Parts: sequence; structure tokens; C-alpha cells
Amino acid sequence: MTVFFVHPGTTAHSAAKDIAVYLARGFRASGVEVIEFDLTPRLYLASTSFSLLQKAGITGPYGDEEVKAWAGSGVVEAAVLAEADLIFIVKGHQLTTSTLAALKKLSVPMALWTLDDPYEHRENYERAVWFDAVFTEESACLDSYRSRETRAALLPFAHDPSVHAPRSSRLPEQYQSDLCMVGRGFKRRIALLEALLQKQPRLRLSLVGDWSDVPTRSPLFPCLGPKRVSAQEAVRYYQASKIVINIHRDEEDSTGLAGIIAASPNPRTFEAAGCRSFQLVDASRTGIAECFAPGVEITQFSSADDLQDKVDYYLSHGDERRSIAEAAHRKSLSAHTYTHRAAQVLSAF
Repeated sequence: MTVFFVHPGTTAHSAAKDIAVYLARGFRASGVEVIEFDLTPRLYLASTSFSLLQKAGITGPYGDEEVKAWAGSGVVEAAVLAEADLIFIVKGHQLTTSTLAALKKLSVPMALWTLDDPYEHRENYERAVWFDAVFTEESACLDSYRSRETRAALLPFAHDPSVHAPRSSRLPEQYQSDLCMVGRGFKRRIALLEALLQKQPRLRLSLVGDWSDVPTRSPLFPCLGPKRVSAQEAVRYYQASKIVINIHRDEEDSTGLAGIIAASPNPRTFEAAGCRSFQLVDASRTGIAECFAPGVEITQFSSADDLQDKVDYYLSHGDERRSIAEAAHRKSLSAHTYTHRAAQVLSAF
């Protein structure tokens, strides 16, 4: 079997780019041929070229849709040459409807993995009509897709053991902490962690990622670390922290369809487990229990007070903390790698 694999096109670093690489690697580990197409170089070339034409006074149009259309023409050409058995598109926001229509005419099964439900569900929902199957990482969106007779299945995030793995030696001091959180500083995350430090100011907390909304007067401000890190660098923070804090994205940040509230775990849940890191995860996502056994493989908290109590407890109970982390690691290796996810996709075709 041959899979024509289309990466999400972006000129900036993003988690989506990393996740697509992991899944492509998972397909190869499953024994299929993978022909990859990255939109990023063509998007950059089109954007740069159109900008130069504008500066030279040559009339357009040269908007975002024209950039995407030109980049998308390369996808269609490559798909024809690939003679694949499956066209698998990750995210796909950089593909115009005309490009999707041209791919559809090839009469090759097409599948989409959304990556950003429910936050961008409106756009994903509108694009679903072009695909023979839609895989979503968010269980709460399945009924929405199926309501328009779209073949939809849950494809959760996972981890890549070649990236997300336990540490083999002690890491430098810059990575060491009692607690760390890697991600973006949404309001609820800031509020919970500020409350935690106000009660326990001596905690050594590392905040890695874009926490620009943290004011200078906040107790979190001295905890701010690098604003952008690679996946490999994030892993070092997970490996060296006694507790990885995992607070899911705020519900009010959703730009998706009204009434859909996220229920499925984020990538960090699986990646930290792959690193054999102990996690304290907010209980807002009901789907976590379908992936890891609460209290055995993962530990959840339900409020700011509960977070404070569990931080205090698990920092002083290292053996119990390490036992839960080890159980999560075993589960992640046995059920939650990107090779498992690739196998799930292939079983549908």
C-alpha cells in the first residue's frame, strides 16, 4: 500500500508540523510506502514571488487564496505521480476547495486528520464534504461530522518513542524543576498557577512557551522560561521535572461551532507519558479516562485547592509518583504511539 501524505503547510514552527512528522513515521513503521508532500516551500515561494511582483508594479491578484491555489497545484501534480492508494491530509487549511476538488477527481480515497477540533471545527466541518473519511482527535466532534453523513472516526494524539522517551542521564540544571508546564499561557492556566504559587511560593516552577499575558507583577513572572522550544527541548523539561502540570486549553478560546466542548486529551498527555513523567492533569477532559486509568496511570485535579493539595502530596511521595509515571509509560508504549494511530487509519481502508 502507498500513502500520499500531505503535511500541514506553515512557514512557522508549530506542534502540527511535529505531529505530522510523527504520524508519517508511524505509517512507515506499519510497513507501508509513504510519499510525503510538504506545502511549506511552495507557500513560501508563492508568497515571496507575489510580493516581488507587487513591488515591481505588476498587477495581481496576489492574496492568500492565490498563494494557496498556486501551492496546491503542486499537491495535485505530486498526487498524480504518486499513484497512491490513499491520500492522507493533515489539517489541510492551506488547501483551497479547488485543490480539494482536483484531488477528488483522482478517484483515490482521501482522508483528513483535523488536529485542531473543536477550536477550528467550523472550517473542518465545511471541508469534510471533500473527504471519504475524517479523523478527528476530538470525540465531541464526531456527531457533528456524522450529522452530514460524513464517515468520521476518533484518532487521538499519541507519542513518538524516538522523541518522547525517558531520560538516560541527569539533565543540566536549567531543566530541573519541581513543576513545569510547556504550552501557551491561557487565562485559566495563569489563574490556577498563580493561586498555586501564592499558597506555595517556594515551589520551583518552569513555564515554557508563550506566556506573554503574565504581568510583570505576577508571581509567575520569575518562572518564565524560553518562549519557543523544539519538541526535543520540551522533552528535556518533561524529563527533568518532578511533576508535569497539564492544564487543557480554555473552553472560551474556541472558535468552533457552538455547543461543542472539548472532551479529549491534548498531545502533552501522551508525550509526557512517553517520557515517563508524572503528570497532574486537569479533570476537564472526560476522554482522559478512556486512555489512562485515573489514579493508576495518571492523576487528575478538579480545582485550584485540589491542585495545591496534590502537588504537596506527590512532591513528598516520590515512590508513588514514580510508580504512576511508570504505569503511564507502559500504557503509552502499548497503546498510544503513532504507529498505533497509523494502524488505525490503515484498518479503515
